Amino acid sequence: MRSIIYFLLLLGPLAASAAIPPVDNRSIRVAPHQQGMQVAWTAENQRNTSQFNIERSADGINYTRMAVVKAGGHPTDAVNYEWIDTRPAEGTNYYRITEVYSNGTSVTSTAVRMDAGPLKNGLRIYPNPVNTGSVNLQFNNMEAGNYRIRLFNHAGQGLELRTILHQGGTITHQFPLSYRVIAGSYALEVTSPSGARTGYNLVVVKK
Repeated sequence: MRSIIYFLLLLGPLAASAAIPPVDNRSIRVAPHQQGMQVAWTAENQRNTSQFNIERSADGINYTRMAVVKAGGHPTDAVNYEWIDTRPAEGTNYYRITEVYSNGTSVTSTAVRMDAGPLKNGLRIYPNPVNTGSVNLQFNNMEAGNYRIRLFNHAGQGLELRTILHQGGTITHQFPLSYRVIAGSYALEVTSPSGARTGYNLVVVKK
């Protein structure tokens, strides 16, 4: 029995080629990482799965195999995988995953698009939409000091309040979300050491 890979296109689904077998695309995640780009996915029922090929393209048509991840975990369990692209191409990158079976056949996912480029000064929030129990706050070339992070629901009620001590420069801090944060839209307010406030929209799809 073939395994099932679930994919989530965080930046919007791309049209799948007619030659690509139907894959339920609900949980692949491509997000910025301190070392480049993180590609993560979940596979279930891997009884006959041999490996996963991570492929990248600059145009969404011509793909190059970048890495091979061997299948692991119990064959009937859901297994989480990840791979870090430490040298993404500047500009647009398309990522897809080909699952290879022990009999030599394979199935390829639809593609996920991610734009890479020089880091801009300021705060970058990912993933957004959020599908885990936390969100990453990437401080890019920001001043050192205490940053106050507050999360509000649509009614203006404060749900989360945390202070992050940033040492300066570019660092990614994790902001956990409590049980009170359910699926929906939220406002994230960041107050800098100088007192300047900046608001961001945050969407939570599941945790």
